[in-house]
Amino acid sequence: MGNEAKHFVLIHGGCHGAWCWFKLKPLLESFGHRVTALDLAASGINPKQLHQLRTFADYTSPLLEFMASLPLHEKVILVGHSFGGMSLALAMEKFPEKILVAVFLTACMPDTAHSPSYVLDKFKYGNMSKERNSAEALLDTKSWPFGSPENPLTAHLCGPKLLSLKLYQLCKPEDLELAKLLVRPCSLFAEDLSKRPNFSNEGYGSVKKAYILCHEDKAMPLDFQQWMIHNTIGVEQVMDIKDADHMSMLSKPKMLCDLCHGAWCWFKLKPLLESFGHRVTALDLAASGINPKQLHQLRTFADYTSPLLEFMASIPLHEKLELAMEKFPEKILVAVFLTAFMPDTVHPPSYVLETFMERTPAEAWLDTKFWPFGSPENPLTALFLGPKFSALKLYQLSPIEDLELAKLLVRPSSLFVEDLSKRPNFSKEGHGSVKRAYILCHEDKAIPLDFQQWMIHNSIGVEQVKDIKDADHMAMLSKPKRVCDHLLDVAHHFKSGHDLAIRPC
Repeated sequence: MGNEAKHFVLIHGGCHGAWCWFKLKPLLESFGHRVTALDLAASGINPKQLHQLRTFADYTSPLLEFMASLPLHEKVILVGHSFGGMSLALAMEKFPEKILVAVFLTACMPDTAHSPSYVLDKFKYGNMSKERNSAEALLDTKSWPFGSPENPLTAHLCGPKLLSLKLYQLCKPEDLELAKLLVRPCSLFAEDLSKRPNFSNEGYGSVKKAYILCHEDKAMPLDFQQWMIHNTIGVEQVMDIKDADHMSMLSKPKMLCDLCHGAWCWFKLKPLLESFGHRVTALDLAASGINPKQLHQLRTFADYTSPLLEFMASIPLHEKLELAMEKFPEKILVAVFLTAFMPDTVHPPSYVLETFMERTPAEAWLDTKFWPFGSPENPLTALFLGPKFSALKLYQLSPIEDLELAKLLVRPSSLFVEDLSKRPNFSKEGHGSVKRAYILCHEDKAIPLDFQQWMIHNSIGVEQVKDIKDADHMAMLSKPKRVCDHLLDVAHHFKSGHDLAIRPC
């Protein structure tokens, strides 16, 4: 495709989000290219929910809006993966003059001779339909109806077994773990696409196409990829990656980047702990990760923490975990603070945050954005961590793809200082009665080492202190093995069972 700088626009497949490009995006950028990875509607961290969508155009709207916003003279390279190929086709139909080439990465590629749903029907009911679409082949995929009687649709959610055996079988365990944490329900919108007119030769058909075959794809087998190429006029270049599974942007990002050139934060630590036989639960708090709540819907810190509190309430009384305190002290064996804010029982819950804010000069926040939300009676402050702050203060020792993943997944948050300042002190009988351990991260530039040490001295009852001298704020990404070793040691020290609950940072 030449060596001059291009603008790549990356479109994910069903159930996935922009996060799945986190390895490829920095590789392309390292060659001077501009890269945009989009979340389609109800995908990744897009706020829409699947039940709110009625048409395939609704689902593709973020891409269509992006294409409409491009200057008339700018041409982009569209890259679509899996079901994302259908979204490429719709963008090609509407904006052919803005697309240099469309790259289908083991993706659905329709033609202009049949209805848009034809390629999906062929995949479902083709010669090998028994193998591809039997209950055995779909494994633990879940499907259910939604929409309306006039416009019925079908939702799907890829289960962990399908992900492991059909999509991610050649990927690293942490990439599979990331997917299990981030996949969301999707739809193929086959019912809607069957009613739409054929893609035209003047729109979709006029755009140059390239196809990248993935030989070890067990979700969209090689013979079906090849059938689509032969079925579609205008595929000018066919490339292949012989040892890539369905998720080649994760299993073979360098090879994929070479072809082009010429989505959580616990995803590394969770499989390490599980490899030692522990049970691990990683939770999204409200308005975080892929939790459907939006920040403006929250009014209190308890609202934000509600997924953790609900999880703790559901645990049998005899079961103990390594997290949560004031409300469920009887269910917690030990609470581990990983370069984390740790309050005391002498001051209001906001005290540790207010002290931190007083010690942090305004310029240290770099490109972090703050804005008010809430109500006049209960004002709150939102914050959004900018890419410069993330790069220099949080992820400076983490692999570049982990920083890229963060930039694709971060959402606005709040410290809820205003709400916490009105709450009573944490009690000695609740919070104060739970055993605590603290893991210091010496190279943390967000919560500096001296402040971590101050919190330990300020809080009574810290029974064990560990440290990682060469870890940044995101130690679970920069030093996952070291964090795992410390957690296992803490669990052994306090005679833990096998259950660990992990709260997002």
